[in-house]
Amino acid sequence: MLGFVVQVKDVKTKINETQGDAFPVANMVLVHQGKLLNNEESTLADNKISEQGFVVVMIKNVRI
Repeated sequence: MLGFVVQVKDVKTKINETQGDAFPVANMVLVHQGKLLNNEESTLADNKISEQGFVVVMIKNVRI
């Protein structure tokens, strides 16, 4: 079961740890049910993300 005290920033960090440099935390955008999860301090429960739900991970391009 998911721990619903997990914050959005924790999810981004875990994705980075498991997927590596291809998924930099600073460039990651998470989406759940069409809503951008911009508040990194919000929890999975705050965003109504259930254990059966899923989150889309997008990487923003950084322009130099």
